[in-house]
Amino acid sequence: MPARRTPVPAQFQSTVDTASEPMLRYLRGLRDGKDLSPLTQEQIDWLMEADFDTFPSLLPKKRMSQVIEQLKDLKWLPKNRSEKSDLPDGRYGIKNVPGHKNTVSFFRLRTPKDGDWAGYQFIDQIVGHGKRFPVKEADTRKKIRDLIMEQGVVECLQLFGKEFEHCGRCGRELTDDTSRARGIGPDCWAILGM
Repeated sequence: MPARRTPVPAQFQSTVDTASEPMLRYLRGLRDGKDLSPLTQEQIDWLMEADFDTFPSLLPKKRMSQVIEQLKDLKWLPKNRSEKSDLPDGRYGIKNVPGHKNTVSFFRLRTPKDGDWAGYQFIDQIVGHGKRFPVKEADTRKKIRDLIMEQGVVECLQLFGKEFEHCGRCGRELTDDTSRARGIGPDCWAILGM
């Protein structure tokens, strides 16, 4: 009968570095955004089944670095640039946004007129000191658009304008009492058909 081995003490166990959280996030982005067709089916299957979500990871850091290098050389998939909206570009104040701690949250909708992203409407959240953060999740962008429609396009533009004393539609400073009271400048008021 063979002798039983005692377990290896923790201090002598393998200390292979595993993939970090930022590395796993980057891997997910590459996996989801790159054209994987040049890879073998075995490689594609592994990428689709690999656990890039759990941290701490069991995936070795050195091996994941090699996977990243291989994926970086692949071409990006064409982006979904079909997200268009009938909402006018502008700066909006929206009340009671789910998941937001403030009563009113502020967003900017903007649509490039030319270039690769022409016609695609971006949404950025406006926070303190003029900082903007892109709203990346499609579901969240849809919810924001739905809230603007529910609360009223002009009303949301006005809420921004009254709060910041800049036109909700174009962002210019409001300099007269009438414009400040309604939150939209005279030219944009006319464009909105008011």
